[in-house]
Amino acid sequence: MSNLQTATSEPSFLQQTNPQVPEGEKWEFCGCPLCGASEKNAEVRHVFELSSYVRCQDCNLVYLSPRMKESFLFAEVYDTPTYYGGDEGHGYETYEEEVHIYKKTFEDRVRVLRRFKNSGRVLDIGCGPGLFMDVADSHGFEAHGIDVSNYVVNKRKPEFGDRIVCGTLDTANYPAGYFDAITMFDLIEHIYQPEEFAAQLSEILAPGGIVMAATPNYDSWMRKILGKKTVSFKIPEHVCYFTRETIALAFKDKFKLLHTENIGQHCSVDFLSRRLSDIAPIVGSSFKSAAGVFGLKNKTWNVPSGSLLAVFQKCP
Repeated sequence: MSNLQTATSEPSFLQQTNPQVPEGEKWEFCGCPLCGASEKNAEVRHVFELSSYVRCQDCNLVYLSPRMKESFLFAEVYDTPTYYGGDEGHGYETYEEEVHIYKKTFEDRVRVLRRFKNSGRVLDIGCGPGLFMDVADSHGFEAHGIDVSNYVVNKRKPEFGDRIVCGTLDTANYPAGYFDAITMFDLIEHIYQPEEFAAQLSEILAPGGIVMAATPNYDSWMRKILGKKTVSFKIPEHVCYFTRETIALAFKDKFKLLHTENIGQHCSVDFLSRRLSDIAPIVGSSFKSAAGVFGLKNKTWNVPSGSLLAVFQKCP
């Protein structure tokens, strides 16, 4: 059942909440991406300039409506050099500058993965510049990666060859049962049809295969304290906002939930000061100045990120 709403002569309550969004080709109002419930069952939780995050009162998923149509999101946001190396606000502007710090975080992720699968072929979906692949390879896995950005995939092709591809699961045509594990870090919140996506993961996983997903947690204390200033409210990219219960619901037909935990990430002083400045500019600048005074400018911290890590196993 489609979760897109048919046009009517009367505007819906979401259209009334976001009247500045044109009924044009780029944006669409939608019902719940997880259970398919109508927008009439949604409760508006956070209103932004062009869109709102709403909560489905049937399954409790928090999702974005209106949202940018997926084809435009791919063309105008993901497949651009600035998404993984610019300061325009869409992407991850420090990836190339802070490789060693991101790899510390991925070392933590591999340690969790090895509790459930300690060898084999692992696919990192949304692999970006392949930093998790580097770390997984160093721990004895055969790492593969897929990303929608030609920019980052082409940069790593000389090292990874056919193990890194540009595209989606629809275009990659991986063989059934090919992978022993699949990882996706800050990826599932970008997915427009979570249940269908979980079914695709099951198809390319070997029996007993593992999925490990990290995603912003709507139930986190950080989100509750920061409200609309939460960094993970990223419009138009983040179309779903999960909790432990709703991510389990997305995987329930094909997977068994094995483990969840709250996670952090390793950060530099510059990264932390930028994030703090997003909340309160004076706090960010004061933090950076204090770090310089006390000789901590080159230190890294493993700080709470407000994210959830979930590990699933493919059902027989």
